Amino acid sequence: MKEIYLVRHGEVAAPGALVGQKDWPLTEEGRAEIARLKDKLVGVTFDLAFVSPLIRTQETLAILLGDAPTPVKLEPRLKEITLGQWDGLTRDEVKKRWPLHWAWRGKNFVDHPAPGGETFRGLAARVWPAFDEIKAQSFNRALVVAHQAVNRVILAREWGQPLETLLEIPQPTGAVTIIPVSE
Repeated sequence: MKEIYLVRHGEVAAPGALVGQKDWPLTEEGRAEIARLKDKLVGVTFDLAFVSPLIRTQETLAILLGDAPTPVKLEPRLKEITLGQWDGLTRDEVKKRWPLHWAWRGKNFVDHPAPGGETFRGLAARVWPAFDEIKAQSFNRALVVAHQAVNRVILAREWGQPLETLLEIPQPTGAVTIIPVSE
C-alpha cells in the first residue's frame, strides 16, 4: 500500500492575522517546528514530493528534504484558500470592517467567501482533483506540503467527513498526517 505524508507548513510571521495566499515566510519557531518534524521522520524516504508554490511551503519542504534527491513537483492547486480582502487582517479588523459579512460567513463558512475570496467548497473543487492526480502517481511514499485549509479539505474527503466539519479537523503548524492509498 502506498502512503502520502500530508504536512502543514511551519508557523508563519503573521501574528494574529488570517492567512490565505499572502506569501508569508516561516518564523524561526516555524523552522524549528519543521526541524523537529524532520527528526521524527529520520529514516523515512520519499519517492516524490508535491508542494504549494507559496514560500512557507517551499521553506518547509526544503527543511524536510534537506539534500535528499527527491523529485519535487510544484502544484499550484495546493495553494491556501484565497481570503481576498481579509488576507493578512486580524479577526478583530475583519469584524470591525465587515460585521455582517463576518456574521454570514460564521453561519455558513463552507459556502460564504470573504470579499474577493473563495469558498471552502470552491477550495475543495480545486484541491480534490489535484490530490487525486497525486494519488495516481507511481510511488511507495510521497510527501505533500500544503496549508491548513487545503489539508483539512483533503482529510475531510479522505475520512468521509462533510466539509461542514472542517474546523474540527486538527491541522496545527508542522503537523503530518499519513494517508494510506490503495492501489
